[in-house]
Amino acid sequence: MSFLSYRRQGKGPALVLVHGFLGGSSIWSSQLEESSATRDVICPDLAGFGDSASLAAPDTIEGHAKNVLKLLSCLDIPEFDLLGHSMGGMIVQEMARLAPKRIRNLILYGTGPQGVLPGRFETIAQSRVRFLDEGPANTASRIAATWFLHGEMAEGFELCQSLGSRVSLQAILVSGRKVASNSTRVIFAIGQLLRSPTGLRQRRTRRARCHRMTQSRFGKHQKRPARRVGGDQVHVPTTKSDHSLIR
Repeated sequence: MSFLSYRRQGKGPALVLVHGFLGGSSIWSSQLEESSATRDVICPDLAGFGDSASLAAPDTIEGHAKNVLKLLSCLDIPEFDLLGHSMGGMIVQEMARLAPKRIRNLILYGTGPQGVLPGRFETIAQSRVRFLDEGPANTASRIAATWFLHGEMAEGFELCQSLGSRVSLQAILVSGRKVASNSTRVIFAIGQLLRSPTGLRQRRTRRARCHRMTQSRFGKHQKRPARRVGGDQVHVPTTKSDHSLIR
């Protein structure tokens, strides 16, 4: 396929930002401007979205992940920090499964591991159906309004509405299948990365320590043990009832 469109700015360690459903690279404009002072920031437009709307969208999360990895290889970026939002978060998890040694730090923002976004106002499959019923512009307006506390009055609403209305019909039609493909194999792969010293690498950078008090077998006021992903520490559930600790 043709290369994905992308935005790139700054010099320093590479930071890759992957947008979500109905998004595009311009949704990261503020982050691009802020982080480019110390980072080489790359924001791809996924196939079927944003400036890549003319490209056929793959029908799996894995397909999107391979496209982004191919783009980064063509840009001669061997390793990078990686952040994904919403559907983009599912894509970066798949990237971590496919190419764990290339990723220094992995950041998951407002996403889920199995094509399900906890707390989302409706499933992406339902959004697809409503897109066909209501049309691109109306659907983009309705969904974009749910992303902001002040709805259509929010500062970023018009940008998100514009990006959503540009998504290709083909990308919308395959979206229901895309999220369904990101299954337990990704959960297993991320778990392996957490446990393996050869997976996501430990870095001597500032470490964010998050401790959660619990009344489990660790004691009422003891801190739960953490494992490191990239430069940060994350808590790993130790019992079936603790799955809510991973967001």
